[in-house]
Amino acid sequence: YGTEYATDSLKVYLIDITNNKTELILKEHVGDTDGTYDGTAFDLDNSMLYFTNYNSKELYRNDLDDDQTVESVSCGVLEGTAASATFYDGKYYYVDEVSKSIYEVTFDVNGNILSDQIVSTVPNSVTVSDIAMDPAGDKLYIVGDVENQSPELITWTVADDSYATVSLSVDEGTQIAYGSDGNLYAITPNYNGTSTTTILDPETGISEPIEDGGVIIIDDPIKDISKGPIM
Repeated sequence: YGTEYATDSLKVYLIDITNNKTELILKEHVGDTDGTYDGTAFDLDNSMLYFTNYNSKELYRNDLDDDQTVESVSCGVLEGTAASATFYDGKYYYVDEVSKSIYEVTFDVNGNILSDQIVSTVPNSVTVSDIAMDPAGDKLYIVGDVENQSPELITWTVADDSYATVSLSVDEGTQIAYGSDGNLYAITPNYNGTSTTTILDPETGISEPIEDGGVIIIDDPIKDISKGPIM
């Protein structure tokens, strides 16, 4: 899934990597608000899409399996500012824009924020573009410009709270997410209505083009992406 805020509406796209196409599946009028919407993450267990209002720090959810759901529901206000997020095992993870701390958010039975705690802090000075948790929940991958240089992939190993980095061959602003096929995908905006999609090797940092070219056409540049279900 990918989200974008444009012309007073939040737009949610289904990004079908296999068939190289996108589909607008939700358009929600949110008004002419300050800032933007970001921090997209999807819970595969309950088909809930999460995203934040960047300025107010409010976290929202929307049940994409419910045909009657039109308006998103507030989960509460986050401690930090989330411009990048991922979801794993019932928890929402994000990196705070200012402190570069990694937060883990849990929810009560009503879907509201129960806890919002720092679990680690990225040791480098980095401008984060996006994050993705691997399917096993062992490693969190962070794409960002380290020390204001070229993009790197930072790996946080959850078990021992350790970090490693590799250089990337992608452009600034690249978004990442795991696909349902287990591959880590990188989507780089071309600023002309298209985005280039590649398969990213998290161990080497090398991105390989998809066989059919990996170019998807969208109405607006995708602000953030997240893993979704096999359709």
